[in-house]
Amino acid sequence: MLFRATRGNMFFNQAPAEEQVMDPVSGEMGNWHHEYGKLKAKMEALSKSQRHLMGEQLDTLSLRELQQLENQLDNSLKHIRSRKNQVLLDSISELQRKEKSLQEQNKSLEKHDLFVIYYASLCH
Repeated sequence: MLFRATRGNMFFNQAPAEEQVMDPVSGEMGNWHHEYGKLKAKMEALSKSQRHLMGEQLDTLSLRELQQLENQLDNSLKHIRSRKNQVLLDSISELQRKEKSLQEQNKSLEKHDLFVIYYASLCH
């Protein structure tokens, strides 16, 4: 049974699962059953890869696969550490800029305070 939508109208139609069906959005013909199988297989492979990256279900991996996984994790850590270092350096630069600005404001306030004290001493 196929579910189809045409111009906002929905209806069910009896048809073999392998039938070519028109995509209502793109207008292309496609085999949805085949496409579903490919996407399902890809999802399963991605899930398996994610579990391996999390250190789970490693008992089925060969030595070569474990070495490849280790290399992949090492490269990922290098990228993460590099990005972290860049964020820290950017943060340090921003803090140094703020420090300089505050020092300049402090000097300006000190000059202003000295002027006020000097002016007040002339008035008395």
